[in-house]
Amino acid sequence: NVNYENFQGAFYAQDDIRVRRNLTMSGGLRYEAQSHAKDYDNLMPRLGITWAPFTGGQTTLRASWGIFHDWFSMNTYEQTLRVDGVHQREVDIVDPPYPDFNELSLLAAPGNRYLMSEGVALPRSTRVSLGLDQRWRTLQAAVTYSYVRGGALARGDNLNAPVDGTRPDPQFGNIIEVVSDASSRQHQLQTNITLNPGALFPLGKSARRFDPKRVTVFLNHTLGSIRNNTDGAFSIAPLGDQNLEWGPASGDVRHRLNINVNNQVIKNLTVGINVNNSSGVPYTLRTGRDDNGDLVFNDRPNGVSRNSERAESHFTLNLNLGYGWTFGPPVSGPPGIGVFVTGGQANVQTFDQPARYRIGFFVSAQNVTNRANYTGYSGTMTSPFFRQPTAVAGPRRVDAGINFGF
Repeated sequence: NVNYENFQGAFYAQDDIRVRRNLTMSGGLRYEAQSHAKDYDNLMPRLGITWAPFTGGQTTLRASWGIFHDWFSMNTYEQTLRVDGVHQREVDIVDPPYPDFNELSLLAAPGNRYLMSEGVALPRSTRVSLGLDQRWRTLQAAVTYSYVRGGALARGDNLNAPVDGTRPDPQFGNIIEVVSDASSRQHQLQTNITLNPGALFPLGKSARRFDPKRVTVFLNHTLGSIRNNTDGAFSIAPLGDQNLEWGPASGDVRHRLNINVNNQVIKNLTVGINVNNSSGVPYTLRTGRDDNGDLVFNDRPNGVSRNSERAESHFTLNLNLGYGWTFGPPVSGPPGIGVFVTGGQANVQTFDQPARYRIGFFVSAQNVTNRANYTGYSGTMTSPFFRQPTAVAGPRRVDAGINFGF
């Protein structure tokens, strides 16, 4: 058993200044501090500008800059308390006879140890973004570019790596110290398009039974790239040089596309269609051998960087159907009100209060086409599954049900 306490806190102040009718400036300052991370110079200023250059307000330009911090993971801190060579032992055995191995050799083998550096800091990122919003009568579009530079990311430093086949401290195996000197760089371009916003407000009793205009389409596409030189707090560089670890981050998905079509063309019948497509995630080639003799099997072929390989893309088509109606006396109170903006103008729509009782049927289908979206690609060159997937995500699932409300 291990016990520890963690305290973290922050305060934030912001002011929005309306310089002119079409120009707003925002300024903010945040401060954060956390125990176990002796890093207290965490002032984080933020600035933002919103400008509508034309009369009517259909076009909006946005710019922002800010510094942000993340909390230090307590799972990482707990690992350094548990696997300290006393509370819990972690032992690596090379080429054990399986399934019968000698437990005495396990007890006699030196165990690994995890430490946290005195200089551990809160992960930091600096973000700059530029955006353009454009509104027409029934169409809204937005494009935003952002650049994020990350610093003080956690990585592992092996203090007991073998030197000429001998460990500096023979009492332990690997001694991994968590340090905060890894970095990341991210570029992202995000595009959002919404057609016919506000089309799906609740329908009153006077609404037409059939109306093809009651359709909303939402499209989002993200083009991005993120690179870093760490796979986590306990990941160590096979050659001991962190500069050689630069490569695509594990979450580096270049393209993401999401399309949603929601409609209530037929009154009381809601239909939702969702399409998701994303390019493949990266994975790393490994020799499958302990080439440097540190008992960590993360060695790569010469000249091969981290996450140099790519998995296949993912695609899913989802469908949601629902049919419901209300009955009984109406709920007391004023009529409902909805406000939405089109063409730079705010439009107000009122609708009848729903009846007291509601009943509905629904069918929800995930991955309608049952496409095999493969995951778990193996980059280990000695594995029979080399460059092959070992799992599949999100097979087709259909749920149906009935609900009643009052």
